[in-house]
Amino acid sequence: MVQERVIDKLQKLLKKQESAQEIGNLQEAEAFAAKVSELLMKYNLSTFVLKETKKGSVIRQDFEGITPKKNEGRWIFALFNVLARYNFCRAILSKRGEFQYLTLVGEAQDIEVVSFIGDQLEPKLRDLAKKGFSRYQGSIKRNKFIRDFLMGAVMGIQSKLEEQKRQQEATLSNVTALVLAKDSKVNDFIQQEFRNLKKGKTKRFNDNTATKLGYIAGKAISINKGV
Repeated sequence: MVQERVIDKLQKLLKKQESAQEIGNLQEAEAFAAKVSELLMKYNLSTFVLKETKKGSVIRQDFEGITPKKNEGRWIFALFNVLARYNFCRAILSKRGEFQYLTLVGEAQDIEVVSFIGDQLEPKLRDLAKKGFSRYQGSIKRNKFIRDFLMGAVMGIQSKLEEQKRQQEATLSNVTALVLAKDSKVNDFIQQEFRNLKKGKTKRFNDNTATKLGYIAGKAISINKGV
């Protein structure tokens, strides 16, 4: 099956990327990460050109409560929201009792990609935030530093994914049409499945040293797939 062959190639590339990172060869690691992104985009484009995207059913996948630690704020949802937007999905946050739940909407293979990347980035970003504070010599307290660093990192990741998207639109044909087609299917599903969905309030982000350090770290981090 085509999808299984693609997944097998991706797993091999990811192992090579991790091995390169472990021995400190960041340039080679970035090269493997770029190959992963290119392979995934070409797979999506090939299914789109062959009109297989019409067969792909949009689904919803609910994840267990993702209420983060108090000192981390809502950065985890912000992370998955950004990853979903750049990988043909949408992220929805709902509250049931005392717990918050993340729902990803998209085609099954795209949801799998978003979930995989998010699970990989979450512990890395936490570790970077702690290391960032250990080197910080300013007056911002630990909890606030970590909270602002993590939100800054998410903004840095968003900036990086936007750059990748523009590069792919400039070098690969049918990318814009693919994005529009998949977004349309996802939006139609959301309108039918979440009739009472309300937009969340936009919150201001602190523009301080922690946020700026997080932004730099987020933009520099290796991401295995961006659209």
